[in-house]
Amino acid sequence: MTFINPIMLAGLVCGLIPLVLHLLNRSRYRNIEWGAMMFLNGLEPRQFHSTRLKQWALLALRSAILALLAVGLARPVIHARGIPPAAIGRTAAVLLLDRSASMSLNDNGRVRLDLAREAIFQLLSPGFRRGDDLWLRTLGDENSSTAMRYAGDPQEMARIVKEVTVPTGEADVVAGLSEAIEVLARAEAPNREIYLFCDRQAVSWRGVDETFLRDWRERLARLPQTPRLFVVPVGSDEADNVAVEAIDIVRPPMVADQPSDISIRLRNRSRVPRAAIPLTVEVRSAGGTRMVRQIPVNLPAEGATIITVPVTVTPNEAGSNIITARITAPGPAADKELHYSVDVLKDLKVLLVEGDEGEGAFQGGADFLKLAIAPLPGTRRNSGKPIVLRPDAWGPADIRECSVLILANVPAVTEAQAETIQRFVYGGGGLIVAPGDQTRVDNYNVQLPWLPAVLQPPTAESAGGATTVGTLELTHPIFGFLVGRPDASPAVVRRYFPATPTAGSRVLGSYADGKPFLIEGDVGRGRVLLMTTPADPDWTTLPLTHIFLPFAQSAVRYAAAGPSVERAARRNVTVGQPIVANFDDVIDLKNISATGPLGKIDATKLAVSQFGYHTQVRYAGASSPGIYRVSARNATEMRTIQFVVRTPLEESDLTAISDERWRWLEKELNVKRIDPAGRTLAAAQESVRSGIELWLPLLGAVIVLSMVELSATRRWAGGTS
Repeated sequence: MTFINPIMLAGLVCGLIPLVLHLLNRSRYRNIEWGAMMFLNGLEPRQFHSTRLKQWALLALRSAILALLAVGLARPVIHARGIPPAAIGRTAAVLLLDRSASMSLNDNGRVRLDLAREAIFQLLSPGFRRGDDLWLRTLGDENSSTAMRYAGDPQEMARIVKEVTVPTGEADVVAGLSEAIEVLARAEAPNREIYLFCDRQAVSWRGVDETFLRDWRERLARLPQTPRLFVVPVGSDEADNVAVEAIDIVRPPMVADQPSDISIRLRNRSRVPRAAIPLTVEVRSAGGTRMVRQIPVNLPAEGATIITVPVTVTPNEAGSNIITARITAPGPAADKELHYSVDVLKDLKVLLVEGDEGEGAFQGGADFLKLAIAPLPGTRRNSGKPIVLRPDAWGPADIRECSVLILANVPAVTEAQAETIQRFVYGGGGLIVAPGDQTRVDNYNVQLPWLPAVLQPPTAESAGGATTVGTLELTHPIFGFLVGRPDASPAVVRRYFPATPTAGSRVLGSYADGKPFLIEGDVGRGRVLLMTTPADPDWTTLPLTHIFLPFAQSAVRYAAAGPSVERAARRNVTVGQPIVANFDDVIDLKNISATGPLGKIDATKLAVSQFGYHTQVRYAGASSPGIYRVSARNATEMRTIQFVVRTPLEESDLTAISDERWRWLEKELNVKRIDPAGRTLAAAQESVRSGIELWLPLLGAVIVLSMVELSATRRWAGGTS
C-alpha cells in the first residue's frame, strides 16, 4: 500500500485530541467530601462501571473518526501483487504478440490474430502517449534480430502491428519474456511494462517451469524497478483440430515409372470421431501439378490414422518433386495441407561386378541378381537397371551414373578400385558385397577396411554341417516384405564366411547357428550391405527360393536410399531452419534465383559458395511456411531444387491452459491476466498502474462512524439524565 498524499498522515495525531480533551476535563474537577453527601443516593457500582465503559467507547469512536479521516485524506492505494504504482514520466513497454500457427484459427468468425491486433489497438490509446518507448516482439519468428520493432509513438506502433502477417511458427513464451527483460534493462524510462497478447494454447507456456522462474526472479532483482506484467488471452478454449501430420516414402527412393507407396498420417485431436474426411494427394513437378488420388478417410476420436497411397511418377516428372496431402476439416488452415519434397530418380542404375568365370547361364551370382532386379526385360517397371561388368573391366567412369555397386564373388580389388569404391560410398552410393568361392578375404580386409565386418575364411563344406537362414530383423525396411507372410521358408546354407561385425555396424540377419548372415554399416553418406554367403547356388539355396527376388530388390532400393533420405531431411524443414541447395556440377553464379511463398527472394540474401565442381546456395530467411525453389543454370540446363518449410508439429495441439495452470502462472510470474471480452483494456491497465484508491471507502467509514457516535451520544446522554 502507498499514499498519494502522505503528508496528510500527520493528521493521525488528531486521533489523540478526544483523549487529551477527556483528560483535561477530568483534571478540571476536584472531589470534596462534605457531610450532607451521605444522605444522597449514589450510583450503584454496576452503573458506575457501565457509565465508564460508555465514555471510553465514545472516546474510541471519536478518535477513530479523526484517524480514518486523516488516512482517507492521504489517499491510500492498494497495488496488484505488491507492484509499485506508475511514476511520473515516460513508460517503456514491450508488446509480445503471439504469431504462432494456432493464431490463424477462426473463432466464431474472427481470426485470433485479428482479435489480438484489436486488443493492442485498445491498449495503445489511451494507454500510451507520444514519447513512450514501445517495442513489438512477435512470438513465432525464429529470427529474433528482425522480430523486435521499436516505436516512440503509439500511432507508429499501431502501423507496425498492422503489418504483422499470417501466423507461421511456434510461440515460445519463455524466449519472449527473456528478451523483453533484456530490452527493459536497457530502457531509461521510469515505468516498465510487458504485455503478452496470445491465445490460450498450453504448449506455448510449456517452458515456464521452476528453472525458468528462478532465472526470471534473478533478472527482476537486477532491475531498478519491477516491471508490470500483463497477459491478454484472446479467442476461446476451442481445441478441436484435424491435421495432416506427416508424409513419408515407405520404400525410398522414388523411381520414375515404378509405383511407390506414400504414407500419410492424419491426426484427430477432437473427442468426436470424424467420418469421410476428403483427402486429396497431388504431385507437383517442374511441369505442373496433377492430382493422384482423392479418397474419404475416417478418423477415430483423439487418434491417428495412416493412409498408404500408391504414387507413380512419369519420367518427365523425374527430379525434384512435391507431394501434397490436403484435407477439409476443422482447425487452423496451416494444418489442412502438408507438402513433402522428394527427389525422383529417372532410373536406378546398378553396376554388377561378377567374379565367377563359370560358363553357361545362371552359373554366377550376377545372373540371379540381374534377373531379380530386372525380371521384366524391355519394360520400365523393373526395380533397377543392372549393368554387368568383369572385375578387370570397370572403373570410375562406369560407376559415376550408378546408384548401387554390387561385388558378386569378386576375387580381389585393386588399390585404385578400392579408392574408387570408397569415394563412391562416401558420396552417397550404395554398396552390396556378396563374396563367394573366388573371394580372397585377406584382400577385402586390407583394401576395404571400412566394411561393416571383418571376414574370415569360409567354413568347410560338409553334408551334416549345413545351416539355414534363421533370424531376420523384420522391422528393418529390407525385410518389410516378409511381415505377415507365414510361407517364408528358410534357405539352406552349406558354406558361409564367418564375420566379426565392427563397431557401429548392425546385424540384420543371422543363420540358425547364430552367425551373421547380413550386416549393415554406414560409410559417409552411403550404405553398405555385407552378405556372408554368395548370391549363387553353389553354397546356398537362397537364389532358388521365392524370397530371393523381393529380397534382392529390397536390398538394392535400401542401399540406394541413403542420399534420398538425407536430401529429404534437408529439404523438409520447419520455420526458421535454413534452406541449403547443393548442386553437384559447375553453376553459372549469375543465373541463380530463388522464390518462396511470398514471391521472389532478394538475391543479396542468398549465400553462394563453390568447392570445385560443387556449388551450395544457402538461404537463412525462411520465416514463412510453404514451398521454396532454388534454381541455377549449369552448362546445359536450368536445374531447380524444391524445398518445403512447414509449421512446427506441436502447433497442431490446441489444448487450452487449465484454470489451475492459469492461477499458478499468475501467482509465480506476478502477472495480471486481462480478458478483453470482460472489460476494457484501458481500464484494466489503469487499475494496475495506479492501483485501487481507498479514500472513498474510508470516507464512507468516517460518515458511518460519525452517525454511530451521534446516535450513541444521544441515547446514552438521555439514559443518564
